[in-house]
Amino acid sequence: MGAINKGTGFSQQERDALGLEGMLAPRSQTLDQQVARAYANFQEMMSPIKKYQFLRGLQDRNEVVYFALLVAHIEEMMPIVYTPTVGQAVREFSLRYQVPRGVTFSKYNIDRADEIFANVPWDDVRMIVVTDSSAILGIGDQGFGGIGISIGKLALYTAGGGVSPYQTLPVGLDVGTNSAQHKNDPYYLGVDEPRLTGDEYLSFADKFIAAVKKRWPNCIIQWEDFSKNEAYNLLARNREVISSFNDDIQGTGAVALAGVLAACAAKGEALKDQVVAISGAGAGGVGVAWAMVQGMMREGLSEAEAHAR
Repeated sequence: MGAINKGTGFSQQERDALGLEGMLAPRSQTLDQQVARAYANFQEMMSPIKKYQFLRGLQDRNEVVYFALLVAHIEEMMPIVYTPTVGQAVREFSLRYQVPRGVTFSKYNIDRADEIFANVPWDDVRMIVVTDSSAILGIGDQGFGGIGISIGKLALYTAGGGVSPYQTLPVGLDVGTNSAQHKNDPYYLGVDEPRLTGDEYLSFADKFIAAVKKRWPNCIIQWEDFSKNEAYNLLARNREVISSFNDDIQGTGAVALAGVLAACAAKGEALKDQVVAISGAGAGGVGVAWAMVQGMMREGLSEAEAHAR
């Protein structure tokens, strides 16, 4: 509904044609007027999580106004739509759950993945952000709530990068949760069973990928907030299967490498002559190390020599 709703923006002709006369406020508004009114309401929200809830509600009601509002106030709203506020939103996702968005797979419906994707109304999905919620923003296993990360990331791709929201799809892989907090939460809406592991987990992921390829063969998969081991396994396993990347590994690594290369250029030095220290060996830290090694090898070092630096 949010994709086609114009709210008070429906003209008199549209109201007559669509049978909306008497169902809306008498006065029609321009998009700018609707955005101004939405912003006034946003400013009345007194905490970041309340602002987040307001924006998510607006997104579900009227996506045109939602994205116009984000674009108009992108610097102010980025920390609300994504980090840091989205961390709290993910932890409390079930408590604050209102309207479904995106697609969630569990072990109870993954065998019907083709059928589920067939129900998605968008025929030209080009970008899927998917998470298994195992390593959310440093707060760990968040179960069902992790799909909030996929929703927020794609909202930024639209507002900041101009990607059509109707060519994107947030997906959550609810493979269970090992979080005692969620298992003991009476409001928790996800699968309150231990997380799938090993071959059972990989089979689950394979079924998801096969369904994506069948429905949208040219779609790009972004693996988001997977634990380090699963992140590398999925990248390697699907390298020749479908276009995919891991933001935490490759995105973080690329940005870090670009920054170091720029610093080297400013100093008149070569990357291959630097010694790099990385704190932590999570997906991001290992991704930075991988990118640095690749950069040094491009400048003539062997892989062993690059690893030594």
